Amino acid sequence: EETAAWDAKRLVQGLVFDSSAMVRARAAEYIANSEFTHYLPDLKAALKNEKDENTKVVLESSIRFLENI
Repeated sequence: EETAAWDAKRLVQGLVFDSSAMVRARAAEYIANSEFTHYLPDLKAALKNEKDENTKVVLESSIRFLENI
C-alpha cells in the first residue's frame, strides 16, 4: 500500500506539467492541500513555464501556501 501512495504522489507531481491548464492548476492545488512540500521545486519550475494566467495565479498561491507551512 505504501508503494501505491508514493506512485500516486509521483503522478500528481507530473500533472503540474500536463498539457491542460486545468489539470496543472488542480494538481498544484492538490499538492498544496496535501502539504507535499517536497514538490515545491516542481511547482516553482512549472510557474516559470506557465502561460495560462489563471493557472499562474493558482501556482503562485500554492507556492506561497507551501512556503508558509
